[in-house]
Amino acid sequence: MEKWQKCRALLCLGRLVISLFLEKNNNKDALRITKRCLDIQEDFVLSEPAEALKLTLYAIDLQQYPLALRVIRRADLRYGEHIDLVYSQLLEARLLLLHLDNRNEAKAVLKRLIEKKPDTYRKEISTLIQIYKHG
Repeated sequence: MEKWQKCRALLCLGRLVISLFLEKNNNKDALRITKRCLDIQEDFVLSEPAEALKLTLYAIDLQQYPLALRVIRRADLRYGEHIDLVYSQLLEARLLLLHLDNRNEAKAVLKRLIEKKPDTYRKEISTLIQIYKHG
């Protein structure tokens, strides 16, 4: 099916395979297929927003920070209200600031976080802002 290039059927099959791997706790292969789908379509959307969070955390554990960022980047646009928007943006900002040394993009994500005035994750957001200011 990969010969079909970028097509809806290929990405749908990718979503199905990723979900099946995750059901069997096979994060390694799920992340591998996710990367292949992201290579085809950068704004690839997984079947469930929880899968995006799980795969992002798994990629962070493996220190695959650029891939982790690709999985979670702009989750607010890709998953809308179905994902924990504050937590996903917090992960995005943390990856950009602490692991990928992209202060400008981290600043933009932190600004979006602050605009939401979230009650949750205040301590983590404050910590990242302090790191940004003094880092």
